[in-house]
Amino acid sequence: MRRFVLDTSVILKWFSESGENDLARALQLRQSMLEGTVFFVVPDLLFYELANALRHNPNFSKKDVEQALHSVFEMGLEVKA
Repeated sequence: MRRFVLDTSVILKWFSESGENDLARALQLRQSMLEGTVFFVVPDLLFYELANALRHNPNFSKKDVEQALHSVFEMGLEVKA
């Protein structure tokens, strides 16, 4: 299985509807993970960075941010310090 290290910018794109550079590629990576063909490792600060970025996005409510973070936690990403 192929392994990738993802940073916050890639995962942030998963919650964007349009207008992001490389959005299609980011969504393709997520789909590959869901299909079990790749495995992702993320830095331990990713969750803080993601929460902060989504919190400052006017399109996301507090509930939206909580749901987004919960969905990322549930993905079973390997976290490295």
